[in-house]
Amino acid sequence: MTNARNARTTREKAAELRAEAARQEARHRAVLIGGIFIIVMTGVAFTVGSLSNAWFATHGQPLTGRVVRIISEEKNHAVIQLMSKNEKGDWVDIEGKMAPVVLAEADPTLGNATVSGEQVPVVNGRSISIVYAGKADDIIPAYINKAMPKYFGLLFLLTLLAAAMSTLSSQFHALGTALGRDVVEQIWPSKAESGINRSMHITRIGIIIGIVMGKKIPERFVKWFAAIIFMLFGAVGLYQYLPKSLLTPPAIMVGLALIVLLTVLIARRNNAKA
Repeated sequence: MTNARNARTTREKAAELRAEAARQEARHRAVLIGGIFIIVMTGVAFTVGSLSNAWFATHGQPLTGRVVRIISEEKNHAVIQLMSKNEKGDWVDIEGKMAPVVLAEADPTLGNATVSGEQVPVVNGRSISIVYAGKADDIIPAYINKAMPKYFGLLFLLTLLAAAMSTLSSQFHALGTALGRDVVEQIWPSKAESGINRSMHITRIGIIIGIVMGKKIPERFVKWFAAIIFMLFGAVGLYQYLPKSLLTPPAIMVGLALIVLLTVLIARRNNAKA
């Protein structure tokens, strides 16, 4: 009897060791795949925007204006006041439009402009991506339209649609399971044979309710609710991992006061921007 029990225990330990070895091997494979994924997805997002500056500074449409300030005479970097010709053919400033540029070779055909009674040479040069895009959110679309083949824009649009569909799908599943599993199943547990069909119907109802409520709830309320939830989770995490010697009533009160103060300051700043 004892030998049989020892043999069973040995087999169980061997099975646990094999399972742990399999999990370790899976983690090693995941590190390689995850590393490549992070480099490709996150790395591209962080580098393309910056590298687009180099492309526009080399291949962008030349901008015309007068030099306001020399940044680097050796590298031909300068800030110019953008100019255009009026109906008479004279160069005039475009109000509020200045841009850093890499100056091109002098073009005598551009002529001079009269500024405060003085003749100043008109120059041209290429600038950075945000000047051509207009705002930061349009840098990648502008870069794709100018630098990439025509078909790449369609491919990029399809990837955006795929990402949006994936996000919507996960949100729908979260809405349905939040009602079906986290609420209904906890209050009224179902039998195994009938639970699948009932859970499916409740999940569908939860998706419909979530979509309807999502259209009614103000966006600001959703943002504040999500922020409060994250702060609560953060506070719980700190409470669990901080040494007990630091969790005194004065320290807890000071921490809560700082959280409330930061929340109020951020809310005021956001309201001021709005």
